[in-house]
Amino acid sequence: MTAVIHLVSLIIGLICFVQQFDCTTISEGSTSYSACSSQNYLQITYASWYCSSTFYSNSWTVTSTVNSNCNYNTACTLQATSSWLGGDPCPGYIKYLEWSYSCHSFWGSWGSWDPCPGDCTTHNIARRRICVKPNGECGSAPADYKSCKELGCYSSSEISRNTPNDNIYYSLTPDCFVATGRTSVAFRARANNNLHIALGSEDSSSSGTHYVIVFGHSSNTVSLLRFARGSSSCDSYTGSVLRQTYFDEFWFSWSGSYLRAGRGSAVGSDQIMSCYHATPYTVNFIMIATGSGSSGEWRFPNDVACKHVTNSYVSITIDDTSCNGISSYACNSGYKQVAGNTQRTCGFGGILSGYPLVCSVSTCKIDIVFIVEASAHTSSIHSALMAAIGDLAGSLQISTSNILAGVITYDDTVDLNIDLNDYYSASTLDSSITSIPISNAASTVNLAEALRVGFYDFFTLSKGNRFTAFRYFVVIAKTYSSQTGATVADQIRMNLRNQLFTVGKYEIHFILGKKMQKKPCQLLFYEKIEIPY
Repeated sequence: MTAVIHLVSLIIGLICFVQQFDCTTISEGSTSYSACSSQNYLQITYASWYCSSTFYSNSWTVTSTVNSNCNYNTACTLQATSSWLGGDPCPGYIKYLEWSYSCHSFWGSWGSWDPCPGDCTTHNIARRRICVKPNGECGSAPADYKSCKELGCYSSSEISRNTPNDNIYYSLTPDCFVATGRTSVAFRARANNNLHIALGSEDSSSSGTHYVIVFGHSSNTVSLLRFARGSSSCDSYTGSVLRQTYFDEFWFSWSGSYLRAGRGSAVGSDQIMSCYHATPYTVNFIMIATGSGSSGEWRFPNDVACKHVTNSYVSITIDDTSCNGISSYACNSGYKQVAGNTQRTCGFGGILSGYPLVCSVSTCKIDIVFIVEASAHTSSIHSALMAAIGDLAGSLQISTSNILAGVITYDDTVDLNIDLNDYYSASTLDSSITSIPISNAASTVNLAEALRVGFYDFFTLSKGNRFTAFRYFVVIAKTYSSQTGATVADQIRMNLRNQLFTVGKYEIHFILGKKMQKKPCQLLFYEKIEIPY
């Protein structure tokens, strides 16, 4: 019997040793207080209610009973009584309670973040730690707060781009985001290291000039400004700027002779780098890259939007002026399309493709004559000018029931290049105008004779004149002529079915009459032809 008693004591001590817990023992009728620190619960890892004497020994494992009584609280008073421990293993004998315990945090790992609102504002969202206390009574969970933008949330007000770990620059032009018209950019990004931005004169990382900004270079230990790809830095900042888990805000600017960069959403705040450049580069395009073991996620402001150009005769049926968005237009009831496009796509720089839709009353017919200077003064731009006029004519509704057009060119002599009845297709008219050569390229010009030919010789029956059509005279001139043609211009305007448009020098507008009255079937040229001076 003595051997059995010693064996029971030995087993209980061995359990405490193997589990590497400090065991506490109290005799029957005693109590003991055990406690953990705040936000931790007490867990009994082993408990035995036993007796050990010369004549009798027995033991009960009461681990679950003690845990139930202590209820996984931060502290507990243990009682060595049969009523507290659920019975008497040794009636009539002195008993002992032996136990070991450990302390554990109420809280497990962090839970997921709350969802961000659809507009991805600066709203702060939370995540909370998960309660792992066995009885579930943890109280208020610890919370961590971040803004939605730090987590990468974005809406239609931002451009989202990803760059792989390949050290290749990717242009933002497909997103209509260019440097033209800007002097600064604020953005957000997430990467482990090496956020590269190139500001180029051309939309290519291999041609033109480049400013280069690098955030988090050399394993996120230094940031750099450079005047070319691969060149030495003109300024640097030592320190970690990328948190890697969250999106960080940065800005860069190029204004005057200074290239600058900093942290935060406000351009100019928390500047960390600045370089003076005596001969500033032209900056038109923005390219981004990541590499050296890191990919990247980027957010840029989606501030590119086109503007509709319409008149009261045109309705917008699909309104999408965002980048690469396609808007659709239609003529109102009682009007027909005479020029322009019914669909236009918004491109970079806020420029819509094609030409504005132009509508006039359904019964209108319009005959147009382009009177174009082709002198020594326009020889360097002649091809580009003809191509622009061809594009414009190609957008018109060319047919015998709508619009017909012809071309006259002039220097000191006048050439009738295309008659009204030469072409009844917009595409062939476009091609023919584009291929009109410059003949004499004299240094003197005679605008008066060109207007006279246009007014008297061009609109004849043999050349396709439609007597019921409205007539538009479009004069495109660069050079002032002493033979102004003002008298002929007055004669043109005397007929209410005629309109005279001028594109070019201010003096020409003034002499030929800049102000025009609105007349029936008016065809408006919304987009002027640019002539470089």
